[in-house]
Amino acid sequence: KQQSPEDAVQSQSQLCNTHPHSQLPSYLSEAFSDLYGQDGLVAFGRGLGWLDLLCAFVRYYGDTSEFGYATSVVAPASATGGDVEEEENANIDGKEQINKRRRRKPPLIFVLNLRENERNVLLSRLSSWGTPPHSLPTIITNESGQSSERATLYARGGVFVVTSRILIVDLLQGVADPKDID
Repeated sequence: KQQSPEDAVQSQSQLCNTHPHSQLPSYLSEAFSDLYGQDGLVAFGRGLGWLDLLCAFVRYYGDTSEFGYATSVVAPASATGGDVEEEENANIDGKEQINKRRRRKPPLIFVLNLRENERNVLLSRLSSWGTPPHSLPTIITNESGQSSERATLYARGGVFVVTSRILIVDLLQGVADPKDID
């Protein structure tokens, strides 16, 4: 379902007021809002906070709370293909109604080529922002197991910090499907 312009402005306003990126310096918060609102490219000089901006995006795309990317209002299950969980509520009159809020599986997002100290900062910052453990990114290294184990992880969705070498091999071997990557 496509959002109306008014709904998009309201959801962007909610995002701006409730998301951890609102705690960032104003230029990073503005960069987050601009990049979220439309596709873009941002270039930062050393020490200007690119890692904080990355943390804000990782938090947003891994967030399964009310305003996170992984939660949306979608059409009934028959029209969606099944990646949603339906919540049913009874109203005061006793009639059952279906709550239109549905959760889809988290998106498949890859963060490429972070150094070890950058991965540590990412996890530390997200934890300090109160990110639930299940929403933290999964770190995939050459010691993380076989491709079949990664295929299971990728199928569940989420944010993965991975080297480009591992991702290329997984794409070539069909472990990760390019159509599933958000």
